[in-house]
Amino acid sequence: MKYRTNIRVPKPSTKIEQEKVLPTIFLKEYSTIEIDKSGYIRISHPDFDYNQTLWSIDDLQAIIAFEPLEFDSNLITTFMRSQIPIVILDSQGGVLGRIEPSYKIRPDILQAQSLMSSEQKVRIMQAVAWSKLRRLRRFLSRSSRENSEELTEACQRLKEAINLVYRQDNVDSLQGMIGHGMLLFYNALPSCLNQDWRYTGRRENSPIVRMLNFSNKLLEESVKIAINSVGLNPAHGYWHSSYKSQLGLVADFVSEFQLFAESAVVRACNRGQVVPKDFDNCWDSEHLPKIAVSAIADSFEKKMNERFTYPHTNLNCSYQELLYLQAKQLTWFLTGEIDEYYSPDIK
Repeated sequence: MKYRTNIRVPKPSTKIEQEKVLPTIFLKEYSTIEIDKSGYIRISHPDFDYNQTLWSIDDLQAIIAFEPLEFDSNLITTFMRSQIPIVILDSQGGVLGRIEPSYKIRPDILQAQSLMSSEQKVRIMQAVAWSKLRRLRRFLSRSSRENSEELTEACQRLKEAINLVYRQDNVDSLQGMIGHGMLLFYNALPSCLNQDWRYTGRRENSPIVRMLNFSNKLLEESVKIAINSVGLNPAHGYWHSSYKSQLGLVADFVSEFQLFAESAVVRACNRGQVVPKDFDNCWDSEHLPKIAVSAIADSFEKKMNERFTYPHTNLNCSYQELLYLQAKQLTWFLTGEIDEYYSPDIK
C-alpha cells in the first residue's frame, strides 16, 4: 500500500522563516553560571568543557540544569527581566524547582483559545495525527534490530492509519488513531532495543518505562518553556483537558512530539550509555539510578540540539527550537494569521 497522493496535507506558512529562534542550554550538575559587565553569560564546569562558554543574555530561551547549580543571586533578577526561566532537576530526575519570570498571556490569544471551534480542533488534530503516525512508522522501520512479524505488521497498520487520517472529521476518532498508533509502537519497542530489558508494556514499572517517563518529563519542561514564551494559555488545550498537575495544551504538545523523548531512551540504551545491570539494585524501584538519569538527560540534550531543515522551507533549526516554532504557529492559526496548522513530518 502506498501513501495516497490525493490527500491535501497542509504546508507551513512562509511566516515561519522570519521567526527568530533562541537556544535552551542544558547544564550538568556542578555547573557555574556567571555574568560579566557586558551582559554575557559565562558557563563553567570542573570536569566538562562546554562548546560555547559565552552567551549573550539576549540570545537565550531558557536554562535546564541539574543540581547543584552555582550562580550569584543577583543573576536571578537579570534572568527574570530578560524572560529566561531556569528549571532545576535533582539527581533522580525529579523537578526540584523552577525560577520563572511572570508570563503574560496575550488577551487576543486567550480569547482565540477560549473560542476555539470544533472545526479548528479537528484541523489541528488531523495535522498532528498525520505527522505523528508517519514519524512512528519511520522510527520503527529504521530502528528495528530484527525483521519480526510483529514489527512488519505494526508498520503496515501504521501506514493504513496514515492514509485514513484526513478522512476523520472529529477529535475522538483522531485521538483513537493516535492512541492505537502508540500502542503499536510500544508493542514493537523491544525489537528496537539491542539488549533484553524485559519490557512487556508501557504501564508497568520497569526500567525502560521509568526512563521513558523521565525523558517525557524533560520534553514537558521544554514544551512549557515554548508555550509560555509565545503567550499561550498552557491550561487550554485543543485535545487534552487540564486536571491535577496536567496542563491541557502542554499535554497536547508533549503528545505531538513524544517520539523525541522516546527516541532519546532507545539511543541511550543501544549505545550502551545505560545497561540492564545498572538497575541490579533497583529493578523494581520507583526511582532511577544516577547513571540512568545522566545517560537519558545527555541523550535527550543531544536529540534536542540536533539541527535540520524545517520541511518546505529554508529554515535551519534544532528540535528544541522547533517546539517554539510550533507554539508560535499555533498562535498564528488561532488568531487567523495563517490558514492551517502544520505539524512537520520529520524523523
